[in-house]
Order: sequence, then C-alpha cells, then structure tokens
Amino acid sequence: MEESTLLQNGYFPKELPPSFNTKELANNYSVLRSKWTKVFNLLNKEEKQKYKETNSIKYSIPKNGYIRRVLNIPNPFSQIQLTEVITLNWSDIQNKLNDSTISFSKPYYNPFSNRAFITKKNFGDFTKERLISSADMLFEVKTDISRFYNSIYTHSIPWALHGKMEAKQNRTDKNLLGNKLDKILREGNYGQTIGIPIGPDTSLIISELIHSEIDKTIQSTFPKIKFLRYIDDLYAYCDKLSDAEIFIKKYQILLTEHQLELNEEKTIITEKIFEFENKWTSQLSTFKIREFSGQGTDIERFASITFDLYKKYPNDSILFYATQILSKKIIQNEYWDIFQAILFKILLVEPKAMEPIAKIFVKNEGRVDKNTFKGILGKIIDTNIGNNHNYEVTWALWLMKEFSFKLTKSRADMIVKSGDSVSILILLDLNSKGLINRAFNVNSIKEIIKLEDLNGEKWLLIYESILKGWIDPEIDPILDNKFFKLMREMNISFYDDTFTSRPEETVEPIFEPSPHYAGPFGYRPMM
Repeated sequence: MEESTLLQNGYFPKELPPSFNTKELANNYSVLRSKWTKVFNLLNKEEKQKYKETNSIKYSIPKNGYIRRVLNIPNPFSQIQLTEVITLNWSDIQNKLNDSTISFSKPYYNPFSNRAFITKKNFGDFTKERLISSADMLFEVKTDISRFYNSIYTHSIPWALHGKMEAKQNRTDKNLLGNKLDKILREGNYGQTIGIPIGPDTSLIISELIHSEIDKTIQSTFPKIKFLRYIDDLYAYCDKLSDAEIFIKKYQILLTEHQLELNEEKTIITEKIFEFENKWTSQLSTFKIREFSGQGTDIERFASITFDLYKKYPNDSILFYATQILSKKIIQNEYWDIFQAILFKILLVEPKAMEPIAKIFVKNEGRVDKNTFKGILGKIIDTNIGNNHNYEVTWALWLMKEFSFKLTKSRADMIVKSGDSVSILILLDLNSKGLINRAFNVNSIKEIIKLEDLNGEKWLLIYESILKGWIDPEIDPILDNKFFKLMREMNISFYDDTFTSRPEETVEPIFEPSPHYAGPFGYRPMM
C-alpha cells in the first residue's frame, strides 16, 4: 500500500458529492512532501508550533429515523502524517490485526475497489457465519459499543499495540508506533484525546487495532464461547444463560479499561431462535419486476409493498434498499412517469437515498420532469438547511448544478448563514456559473473566512474558494500558512468544478450502482 493510494481513495468520506476528491493531492504527494520537508526544516521553533494542531470539517449524514452521524474531513496536513505512519508501518499493523480471529471487518486492500480499504468480509458474509456458528448453540448475546468512534481514547492506541505496561513505560518514546499514532490523531483533533475522525479509511484501521486487543482478551477468557464481530457489533454464542450473563459483565469491565462503554440499550440475550435478516429484506429482494409487458403494474405493486413496509418499520433502511433495487432496472419510456413519481416521493422522505437517486436522474436527464425535480430540491434545502443536515443540502445543491437549475438568492443567503463549508463551496461554484437567480454578494463569505484560519474547521472553504478565485480576501490567509501556500503553488485542488457525472454517450439510460456503495464509513449500508 502506497501513501498516494490511501490519500486518493481513503481520505475524503465517500458520502460527499463526487466533485470533492483528493486525486491531485495523491498525484502530487511525493513532490509536496519533499518541498514541505525543506520548508519546515528552515522554520524556527515558534514557527513550527503553528503547524501542530488542526481541526476537521464536520459533515452530518442521515443514519436511521431521526438519528444522525457526524463524519469528519481532516485537515490535509494531519491526514498526510497519519497516512505516512500507517503505510510505513503496515507490516507491524497487519501482524497486530491478525491477533483477532473473530473480526469480519479487518481492513483489506482491494485494488478493484474505489476505496483504499474495504472490510475483509462484507456484512452478508458476517450474517451467514452467524447462522452457521449459532447452529448448535442455545443463547445469543448481541451487543455493541456506545458511540464507538467518538469515544476512542487515543492513549489506548499504544496500549493496544504494545500492551499497557510497555506503553506506560515508554510513553515519552517518540519512535514507538502507538505513540506516533496517538500524537497525530490528537493533534488532528485540536489536542483532544477523545474521538477519532469518522469517514477516512484510516479510522477503520485504528478502530480494528483497538478491537484486536479486546478480541484477543475475550477469546482467551471465554474459550467455550463463539464470537463474531463486525466493526463494533459483537455476537457471542453459548449454551448457558449464566455464561452469557458473565460474559456481558466482564466485557463491560474490559471496555471500561479501554475508556469505552457498552451500549446497554442494544445488549440483548436471545434464546434458541435468533434473527439473522431484517423482516422485510427477502420480501423486497425476491420481488420480480418484468422488463417489458406488465412492468408498470410491477413497479406500482413494488412501491405499494415498499411504502407499507416503511410504515411498519420507519427506522429501517427500507426506502434506501428499495431504491437500490429499482436502480438496477431498465425502465421503459411508457412507465417512466410512475417510476419517477416513486423516486420523487422517496427523495422527500428518505435522505439516504439521495445519492443513488441522483445517479438515476443524471443518467436519465432527458426523461426527468425538471420543474417538479427543481421544486423538490428546493424543498429539501428549505427543510434541512436550518438543521445542519449537511448531506441533504450538499447533494441538493450538487444536483442543481448538474441540471443547471438556478438557486434563489434567499436560499443562497440561508446557505451562507449555515456556515457549512461544503455547501458554501458548491454555492460559490453555482455563483461562478451564473446559477443564482439574482446578484449574489460574496462579502458575507469573506467575513466567515476572515474569522477562521487554515488549521480550523473552515480549511477547505478558505483554501478552495481562494484557489479558484471565487473569493478575493483583503488579507490572503494562505500566505500565512506555508503548507497550504505550497499546495496552491502546485495547484492542488480538492474540488473539481468541471466534474459532471453525465455519461459521454447514452445509448440506453441505465443506472449502474457503484460496487462499493456502502455506509457511513464505506463499509456497509447506512443503518
């Protein structure tokens, strides 16, 4: 694994619109690294302190029902350091990861994936193995860790890698791998020792390192219990209720030693018959939609079943799952209106379905009812902008750009008021293309930039808006940060304003879903 691969495919969260990417950073990494080393070595001690702590951008995505998850877009200065340490020590990290024989989520490099790392096994494999492993067992314990990524104590990383005793004895050893990772993660979170960023593939690696030590302990402590784990979802199978209860108590103590907390609400003991699949999955997955005659009737019936199931299980990912099924179908022109109407309704109700629906509509642009679609996107912005629902707003804005819809000035003002870097950057792109319906003044964005710096949460907005020439600040903050100044000199961009997802040739409007489309971390569906 090379640093450039991990930077290109494992840095930005996959839930961002596709205009956001790290390709240029990855392509220029070696030269940037060499130039920065020379610049940094010439700085005095006081100047070097300016390049110590950074903060990440927060990006809220939908999870289940009213629950949200906040992803992070780390500062490139910190992410490059983390990437380097992980790639240079990958052999040692792999050896530690192999301590666990129960993990189905070990990071695995797949050159054919659009992520740097995916899980060794997928969630379907995990479900099948649970069925097999539980066949001769009477009790199942299902549990997970409360707010896992947000609760990780960075000092526990050297504990997991080297053992608590050795880590404490060598806490000042700057060459110890665990200490390096601890330091970089803390400094990338403004010095905080609690929490690691959610989104980059590097966090899967860090979380699995911590889990590998915990897995090793429970395996040796409970040799008669069968364990299976995927990310922070842990299942245990045994024959005695007392064994299940003892395990829960000891597991809770073990997590506490790592500054983690058992999710008591999701800790359940089940006897004899265990649930392995959502009640609705097979009902939708086995439904047949004909290609030609009768397709319209099938689509209507499928929608009816889907909406009924959604009413019964409103907190499940039913509409998202149904959208993925529909996205694989070739829809005949005579049935497009009903198909489109169903997707419009899902778009308003299920924000997680925005990305797959976006791909369907972009590839079928000529058949989309533009007026209705534009109105729905406006409603999505109005509904979500005041609630910091970044995912919904950014995807709505990106779709407005793709379809050349004009944004109202009042909505543009609301987006600026939200302070969301990702949304404001797309807004500036719309403005540069004349896609705001009245003259838009960027002075309010200049004020936001004036109050922030390139080490803070607005790093992407500050850097990219100035790089693109969309903002011309009175005082250029990039001149005060030699690292970002180097990136600008090399014309490294994180936002491609020329990107379009339209196919070059459209013979038949078919949507091909991304083989890697998964969830908040890029490893499984958003559930």
